[in-house]
Amino acid sequence: MAQQFYSPLQLNSTLTVGVNDTGHDVKFFGDTSDKFMVWDASADVLKLTDNTPLYIGTGADLRIYHDGSNSYIDETGDGGLYIKSSAIRLQSEGGENMIYCVNDGAVNLYHNNVKKFETYAAGAGVTGNMYLT
Repeated sequence: MAQQFYSPLQLNSTLTVGVNDTGHDVKFFGDTSDKFMVWDASADVLKLTDNTPLYIGTGADLRIYHDGSNSYIDETGDGGLYIKSSAIRLQSEGGENMIYCVNDGAVNLYHNNVKKFETYAAGAGVTGNMYLT
């Protein structure tokens, strides 16, 4: 087999792969074995392999990745991580409520999908026992 030599390719305009409703998968390989990302045209999703992080920011301040067992969102820059929405609901994989926050409204904390703590304009309420030390 003849040896292949590759030189850099520079595009100065848009690169189109496929056409609407008949796109093609595009795979980008990294320098490390089994590290790549794929644009899956049939599912319309971008896929990254385990332990292949997505870095956002000039200094890679925000990192999102999956290690094969757990998923991570790491904010490593000087600032904080802000999540903005009119409502935020944190649920378990099975759909049970853990935290529910509403803009200009209550913040609710749950135990085993049962609301145990809720904030009100005038204060807070507890369902069940509260232990203070």
